[in-house]
Amino acid sequence: MAKLWNRRDVDFLLFEVLKVQELNRFDRYKDYDEDTYRMILDAAEQLAHEEYFPTNHEGDVHGTKYENGEVRVPESFRKLKQLFVEGGWMTLMDDYDLGGQQVPHTIGMITGCVFGAGNHSFTMFPGLAHGTADLIRTFGTDRQKELYMKPILDLTYGGTMCLTEPNAGSDVGNLTTTAKRNEDGTYSIKGQKIFISWGDHNLADNIVHAVLARIEGDPPGTKGISIFIVPKYRVNEDGSIGEFNNVVCTGVEHKMGIHASPTCALSFGDDGECIGELLGEERQGMRIMFQMMNGARLEVGMQGLSCSEPAYLYALEYAQERRQGTSITEFKNPEAPRAAIIEHPNVRRMLMNMKAKTEAMRAMLGFTALNLDTAHVATDEAEKDRANGIVELLIPIVKSWCTDEGFRVTEEAMQTLGGHGYLADHPIEQYMRDVKIGSLYEGTNGIQAMDLVGRKLVMKGGQYAMALLQRVAEDAARLKGNDDPMLKEIGEDLDRLRDHVGKTAMSIGQQFMARNLALPLLNAKPFLDAMGEVIATWLLSWEAEVAQQKLASMLADAGVTDEDSRKAFLASSSDAAFYDSKIRTAYYAAKRFLPMAEARLQGCDSGERAALDVVRFAEEEPTIVPA
Repeated sequence: MAKLWNRRDVDFLLFEVLKVQELNRFDRYKDYDEDTYRMILDAAEQLAHEEYFPTNHEGDVHGTKYENGEVRVPESFRKLKQLFVEGGWMTLMDDYDLGGQQVPHTIGMITGCVFGAGNHSFTMFPGLAHGTADLIRTFGTDRQKELYMKPILDLTYGGTMCLTEPNAGSDVGNLTTTAKRNEDGTYSIKGQKIFISWGDHNLADNIVHAVLARIEGDPPGTKGISIFIVPKYRVNEDGSIGEFNNVVCTGVEHKMGIHASPTCALSFGDDGECIGELLGEERQGMRIMFQMMNGARLEVGMQGLSCSEPAYLYALEYAQERRQGTSITEFKNPEAPRAAIIEHPNVRRMLMNMKAKTEAMRAMLGFTALNLDTAHVATDEAEKDRANGIVELLIPIVKSWCTDEGFRVTEEAMQTLGGHGYLADHPIEQYMRDVKIGSLYEGTNGIQAMDLVGRKLVMKGGQYAMALLQRVAEDAARLKGNDDPMLKEIGEDLDRLRDHVGKTAMSIGQQFMARNLALPLLNAKPFLDAMGEVIATWLLSWEAEVAQQKLASMLADAGVTDEDSRKAFLASSSDAAFYDSKIRTAYYAAKRFLPMAEARLQGCDSGERAALDVVRFAEEEPTIVPA
């Protein structure tokens, strides 16, 4: 297997571009420096390569077994759980007083990418459990924290979020699960939930479900929803596990990918009393759940990179070794030696596309996480608010863009291998199957687009969106004055598209204000995609500017003054070649991503509404009333 991630690019982003080591100016991170962070990255990489990845194919083949009402996951996952907990990875970013290590989210998110690259299915288990513990930490009573948090954080207990029902998927407000008040302050829970990731399994002694339900008598819709702690087994006041709580797994889904992640249908209270405890206040379920949901959406964006980057790196290694055809300079020579396919222009185009997208995904995730850290520790309220606003704005873009493009990268990686890529002999087809779920769960990417245009763009009167676009404008203006012709062009293209995004966003906002909802929602996903492409190019241009400064210094120190000696120097220095590649990657994005963004924005601006006005999509279809 090729690498699971490009470690050189990881280090470049963290320490040369984002400069995460400078977070130690805040008291929370004063114990950390660049050397410590590198040690954490080394340990994560070693664990992912040596332990996680060897179980990935086995988990895919073995899958999840549901027999006699019990759910079993691959036996090898027990060791992964033990190593994950013993290594302190479960509480990497948690407070010292919780037994955590207080590592920045920026480091935690990037290390999470290599674990996901090693085994996507398994990493969902600790991720969901930690999300549940975090909800209890934020909204739970002292008693609830005492009973549930420690066993979840050492993975003695698992954790889930339970939203979806058979007739209430994206339409959460239509749920039918009920909560009936009991005299002792608890609630009797009754209902069905489906698509519950790690909803039941044999890897934990107990599973704590965060369940959305409506208390009897509360209003319909999302405003009437509360959230409850519902363990599979009741927990006694001394912390010991008590009697079965009538949470029954009625089956597991047979899925396209993530075969070793049990996706369960759960029944609450069908065969007896199921007791839940209110988490937070009544009728605040959606507000509370969104804390976990926002974290989960960032993690899903991370999964887009986790599956696509190793697929790209595998394709790159294959292209360097696979020999087919001749070099284009020798195509008329029947006796010419076979060339490595990386010499063929079309293969190089695919590799460059995958390189640009995966590096942009990592930059997008890292930049979002850095703002999450800033919002967490900044003492200046304006700085804290600005960082929070950027995180809120970027969450739907990160989730949607990284998962959509992550799938496309795996597809292109498969194409690079030709027919061999379609075979299970190579890991790409599994990465493709595993990553596809990312655009579907934690809110489909269409819902992310609706969240972006309907909520995030207009937050605080649009100030957060305007502030981010202003930063892009300032960087573009600086690039336009750069002596490097590639960076200058990047700045010009980026500035033009940044302006176009701003104008289209204003138009969408005006349509919402005029209550013309159908047209902006029709254009929401193309707009999100365009914004993702602009932000991706902007972040790559930021990297390119840093790389140019580093490369210029190296060339000056080496006394390089002409093009021939420059080429020779790049061939002899891996660092110089790396920096040069960062500039060219950003230029590629400006010339390939931004025209796509411009076309999407032109479609949004056109007023085209054929999908809304068409009377029939097919002859057999019932008549559709135009919107």
